[in-house]
Amino acid sequence: MPPSGVEIRVFGSNRRVNGTSGEGCAQNLEERKAVAEAWVQCRPAGQTIVVQVGGGPLPDVLALAKHAESLKVDGIMCLHDLFFRPANVEQLVQYLALVSAAAPNTPLFYYHLPGFTGVNLSMSSLLEKCAAEGKVPTFAGLKFTSSDLQELAKCVQVIKRYSDKNFRVFLGCDDLLLPAYTLGSISAIGTTFNIFPEATLRLERMLHQGDFKKAARAQEALSKVVNLITENGLRPWVPWMKAAMRASTAIQVGPTRNPQRSREELPAAVSAQINSILTEAMQ
Repeated sequence: MPPSGVEIRVFGSNRRVNGTSGEGCAQNLEERKAVAEAWVQCRPAGQTIVVQVGGGPLPDVLALAKHAESLKVDGIMCLHDLFFRPANVEQLVQYLALVSAAAPNTPLFYYHLPGFTGVNLSMSSLLEKCAAEGKVPTFAGLKFTSSDLQELAKCVQVIKRYSDKNFRVFLGCDDLLLPAYTLGSISAIGTTFNIFPEATLRLERMLHQGDFKKAARAQEALSKVVNLITENGLRPWVPWMKAAMRASTAIQVGPTRNPQRSREELPAAVSAQINSILTEAMQ
């Protein structure tokens, strides 16, 4: 820290800080603040930064929200409480309202991550409630890290119905970019975007150009790569994605922290397969 300007330019113009792959929940309060400060200090002009502040005790979450706002970031993202988990959408709205009050001038996005957190509430209901009731004044949308495309389609419908709210839903599943786009979801945040930016940018370009045949090839390649890295979901996501970044980029991110500490390295044969798949998809 801080990351170099070259690294930022290579890996895109929009950053989400202290998320899952960035191990925000494995850091203490001061570390999370320091990481956010470092990104803000070195960002080039025009770069958007959204800081993930959730996943800790509520006093820490509120302190991180206030701190992020003091840095004038473009938005904050928040997991729900991971111990006192919300049992329904109303409880989630109440929690988000507290976070919103701590950073009243910064757009707030909810982080829907049921595979990690075990909380799988209706996101379309959350969008509807926030739009209709206004109890979370800074609510701006959510990151949807779920394979439930039916629920994603409902979210898109709510956004269209309340178009004046300008809500955004960011898909968080790297292997579902193509089907999500056909449902009207045109924004995404993904770990692989940092590791294989050329492949994901090509997929995005093909989608926007309406070339769904080439987009399907790019999506198939990206999905194959994800399955190779994670051994079809049998390997934990963060340690092995970090291993993939060390193997595929010049950025040596180091091992994951406890309790998921791992020093695994991506086998050379897997790296070779990944290169072959992506090279073919780029042709």
